[in-house]
Amino acid sequence: MRLFEVTTQKVLYHGSPQPLKIGKAYRVRQWTKADQGGASKEVEAFLEKHRPNNAIPRNKAFYMTDSKKLDILDLVGASTDYVYQVSPIGRLERHDLQWLNDIDAVMNREFNDEVNDGMPNSYSWHMPPIYNSEKADTMVMLVQNYWGGKKYPYNDWAHWEYLSPSFKVLKLVYEGHDE
Repeated sequence: MRLFEVTTQKVLYHGSPQPLKIGKAYRVRQWTKADQGGASKEVEAFLEKHRPNNAIPRNKAFYMTDSKKLDILDLVGASTDYVYQVSPIGRLERHDLQWLNDIDAVMNREFNDEVNDGMPNSYSWHMPPIYNSEKADTMVMLVQNYWGGKKYPYNDWAHWEYLSPSFKVLKLVYEGHDE
């Protein structure tokens, strides 16, 4: 699978629940669900199971976004206690988080081959109907779209997350507290 790697320098933002030192480079350690936001435990396990060998593991990456807006940071699961402008060090991958919503929807809903009003059950208003027999194939297609860096096609904007194993903190953009 071809990954979408960012090759140009980008201004990115990282939300942290704790203060970070300006000018310091941070390298990620493997984190647990309690350390950082993200998808459900089941979705994270599925993503890892289908992660291409050359992709950065999500549990060994810092998450960043290209927006410093608090509502966008919150939407992508970042803390809004401290928001920093950062410069990624090393590899940088870009993924559209909206694929995770569909993976979660397929994974956590019950499907069957019954029809309602002549139509098979569907898992999302914008996606085609799905049968149990197609569930595994659909989930693999969705995870491949995520890892491949494809833009989610069902709306006009993406929820891009950027993954990198390291970054340098450039400046504090916002200091507040999650509610």
